[in-house]
Amino acid sequence: MNTVFFPPSKFLCLGALLLLLTGCAASTSSDPKDIDPTAHSILAEVSAAPIAPFGSQMRAPVIRSGSRTAGQAKPSRTTHQKPVRLQRSDVRPWPARAPLDPDPTQPQVNSPETTSEIPQKMAPQEKGHLSGKSKNNRKSSSKPKPISVENLRLRNQLPYEDYFGLVPHLNGVASWYGPTFHGKPTASGEIYNQQGMTAAHLVLPMHTVVRVKNLENGKEAQVRINDRGPYMKGRILDLSRAAAQRLGSLQKGTTKVKITVVQWPPGMNPAEGLKPYSQYVVQLAAYQSAQTAVTQRDNLMAKFNNLSLAIERTPKGRFALYAGPYDQEHEAQKVSQSLKQSGLGTLVRSYRK
Repeated sequence: MNTVFFPPSKFLCLGALLLLLTGCAASTSSDPKDIDPTAHSILAEVSAAPIAPFGSQMRAPVIRSGSRTAGQAKPSRTTHQKPVRLQRSDVRPWPARAPLDPDPTQPQVNSPETTSEIPQKMAPQEKGHLSGKSKNNRKSSSKPKPISVENLRLRNQLPYEDYFGLVPHLNGVASWYGPTFHGKPTASGEIYNQQGMTAAHLVLPMHTVVRVKNLENGKEAQVRINDRGPYMKGRILDLSRAAAQRLGSLQKGTTKVKITVVQWPPGMNPAEGLKPYSQYVVQLAAYQSAQTAVTQRDNLMAKFNNLSLAIERTPKGRFALYAGPYDQEHEAQKVSQSLKQSGLGTLVRSYRK
């Protein structure tokens, strides 16, 4: 059975028709000729209009029953848009179908084995990891700390390995030493004076001038390296009593400092690196004549086949005969004990002071 749909305009026309027919029936004249001819025209148009089925887009017929009055609104005209034609680039391809026989070696999403392994609620750390906001990602994406002007100058002067080996010895804890070592020789050969502006360092060459800044109170002092130390773990510098007093750390004993190289020792080439200044040699003797030093070297090398000997001229003009250099102090001490058992006098010292 087909359902007939009446557009709203049809109901309005039928309502008007019923009102006219009711008025005609109520009139005193029963002659059809007395009925208003306007009603006949309306009835004819309604009867001639086709009935549209449900869901169709047929327009309702326009009934012209004369000119509109002064208070009547102007009927609105319906505008029709042109149909949009899709281009080939606008049409998405149909997704590829899954294979009918999936690989049995691969786990299936809807299988009971994998369904139980899918977490119902993701943990907060997993969410952060997937969203790129985890702690590790923040650390890796953080910007590197800017290098200071002093460290940049050192980086340009020293070899790569020597620079990064020196940096840990430029920031740390400094202590001071005084009465016990006052008047005794230092590693550089000088006599220690606790009233002088000197210091001991493990890596920096002897006679290097450095500026020391107390990070706790901001005070600064300029000292010269003339000794080796400190050998206590966690400390990078041993100040003289006078230097510690100027920095304001005499009463406390230790303080956090920052070391800046002001001037390298005379005759030193920083491009050659700092390794010779951290090595050790075993000095056998020092001669006034170079020929005597060469003769003694040849005799000892013939006696000790595995011993490497060298000669260098000291600042005082003498010719020193030594074995080495050695990277570790205990290696130099072992060679020194072996030579002492053979009746030779030895002295373990720094390769470059």
